[in-house]
Amino acid sequence: MAGTDEVQELADRALEVFERWKGSRQALSRKNLCDMLDCNDRVLRDALRELRVRGYLIVADPAGGYRFARYGEEVYGYVSTLTSRIQSLREVCEAMTTAAQRKFGPRREQLNLL
Repeated sequence: MAGTDEVQELADRALEVFERWKGSRQALSRKNLCDMLDCNDRVLRDALRELRVRGYLIVADPAGGYRFARYGEEVYGYVSTLTSRIQSLREVCEAMTTAAQRKFGPRREQLNLL
């Protein structure tokens, strides 16, 4: 994740853009947001995460881009996609951990030298 101060500042600027765009039928594409905010894709995604954690209901539009949710079902649908991704990532983590244990043995805790 990018530096916390950088993400916080970008999140605040992105929020201003979303507030101005509120009510539009069209979502803001990631490329347009990056261009408007003069940032790269990774930092933008971190800023969007920050805004969502703050409680702003920014959803990924099915047609592409990002916008404020207009209805609860949009939020619940977006959360459902996140939950599915979490489950998929959990499966990968479990499979890789099992394979690593078979190949390298159980994980050893690192020594805390501080």
